[in-house]
Amino acid sequence: MRGRWHRQLPLDQRAAVGLALNDWNRERIWPKAYVREEEGLLALYSEVSADFEPGATEDQLAQVLACGLGTGVQLFAALESTLPTAPPAPDIPDN
Repeated sequence: MRGRWHRQLPLDQRAAVGLALNDWNRERIWPKAYVREEEGLLALYSEVSADFEPGATEDQLAQVLACGLGTGVQLFAALESTLPTAPPAPDIPDN
């Protein structure tokens, strides 16, 4: 299960993002946190995976979904307080 943070950050924030995500990954098992560059901005992701090749019960699936959703929300809430907010975009008329 993968989640994507609603915010994107400028490329010059890569060092701060790297520190925040490394701290998260070092201190917690779930979710895996990582960053990708997308269209000139940084996008932050959470991911929880499980091997269900031999099969899974409904309870096991529900547990992984709850873990993925719950820990992803925790990661993104922590990022809100850790990473600086981007300045508002300038108000430029369309015409």
